[in-house]
Formats: sequence, structure tokens, C-alpha cells
Amino acid sequence: MPEDYSSKKARLERISNTLIPVLLRGKVPQRHVEDVAGLPDSARVTLANCLEKQIRINFPKAIQALKQNPETSCEELANRSVVARPTSHLDNSPGTYLKDVLMKCYPNMQEETAVGLAGSLPMKDVAVLAKALEQIKTPQNMNTDFIIVVIYALLRGALDELTIRILSTPVFIQAVKQSNLPLPDKK
Repeated sequence: MPEDYSSKKARLERISNTLIPVLLRGKVPQRHVEDVAGLPDSARVTLANCLEKQIRINFPKAIQALKQNPETSCEELANRSVVARPTSHLDNSPGTYLKDVLMKCYPNMQEETAVGLAGSLPMKDVAVLAKALEQIKTPQNMNTDFIIVVIYALLRGALDELTIRILSTPVFIQAVKQSNLPLPDKK
């Protein structure tokens, strides 16, 4: 029987809370927790050092590089461009970013279809949202408690509204089930 979303989330949280070095706890995105936990100790120390130096990490690329060579240093990861650049990936091509998101959600979608959808008129509003979300991640926006709380309240409210819309519309439920995203919990 497949694992349901809440069980998987709880299991990943348990793994996250036991990561060593301790600096990794709560800093590794849930979807990468198992991969990071499976890395050798020296590779996890490297990731912790990158986080301690406040280097933004592209976790999938870093994990892949550390699997190939667990002794890779944080500096070597940065020099190989495994570490994400702090500039927005949306600056030059929101359509490319949205195409990539579509391809992650629907791995069987043809690239031409994803490009067409990403460039469609309804997706222009989604591109604006994606750019705004990227802009609020800048360090000057994320270092003040009241800003974090307001951003969280806005995103939480939007997520709650979206969850209600998804769960009240069978076609949306089916679309989420067909994607690589978990179905939201009932409120």
C-alpha cells in the first residue's frame, strides 16, 4: 500500500530531526532529506559548512556531486557552479522557469507542450507570482520578523484558499493526483 502524504511528511520530519551535523536539521528541504541522510558523513559536513557560510545550495546538484565525490569541499562545489547563484532565475526567462516547473509536475509532458503552456496568456499571471515569490526571498526581505510573519500569513491564506478550491473541484483533485504533488489535506 502506498504511503499517504501525512505519513510521508511525518517520516521525513523524523529523518530531518535526526540529521547529523545538527546544522542540517530544518535546513534541508523535505524532498531532499532522504538523499542527504544517505550521504557519507564527510559529505553532510560539507553541506553543513556551505549552510554555515550562508551559501545558497542547489540541493539536487550538490547531492549528485557529493555522491560522486564525498570529499568535495564547499569551495569546490561553489567553483563548479553546483551552488546556486543568488540572482533570480526568473530575471531573464520566466517562461523557462515555468516550463521547468511544469516538467517537474508532469514528467511525461512533452517539452514543446510545456513551453507552449508556460508562454500562454493565463500563465503570465503565474509568472508574475513566481517573480514576486523570488523577489521576497532576498536577504533584506527575509531578515525581519514582522516581514516573515506577514509573508507567511499571506502565503498561508493563499494556500488555504487554493486547498479549498482544489478539494471542492473533482477535476482539480484529479489534476493534482496526476502531477508529482501531494494532494492537500482536508481542512
